[in-house]
Amino acid sequence: MVEALRNGAACSCDAAFHAVAPQNKMNTSLLMLVALLLTAITTQPNVRAAGTEKPAASSTTTKEAGTRKFNRTVPFRGKVAAMDAQKKTFTLSGPKQRVFQLSTDTQIEKAGQPAAIEDITTGDEARGLCQIDEDGQRIVIKASFGPKVAKTGPGKDKADPAEVAAGT
Repeated sequence: MVEALRNGAACSCDAAFHAVAPQNKMNTSLLMLVALLLTAITTQPNVRAAGTEKPAASSTTTKEAGTRKFNRTVPFRGKVAAMDAQKKTFTLSGPKQRVFQLSTDTQIEKAGQPAAIEDITTGDEARGLCQIDEDGQRIVIKASFGPKVAKTGPGKDKADPAEVAAGT
């Protein structure tokens, strides 16, 4: 049938279809042009006039304590490699040797009990939360040292895991 149409034979379809077909091609071309322009406009970087500053982004995790600005809160975990009670810092072992600063507001626990800075020793397991300020310094919010203490609560067995393993 396609060959017959090419040779000039009459088509059995509605003649209005053939009249609309060229306009559809034009509409498609116009639609593609508009899509291309919109893509070009939306992918352009924002251009600002010289001397104008970008407004500071407000973040819900940004906190200020005195003059320090904290950008984010992150967890930490590792073994204490070094402790300096005078500087109130401790270092976790590992390839990066991360240094953490304790403050007067830091909540410290050791073996599930409240503790002081002097109670922290080299080799203790450490875990907690710290905030990283704009200078990259890690300020500890809450830290626990020593082995993790199993918490007892409703529906939990209060037996000591070491006693259960020993069979006593």
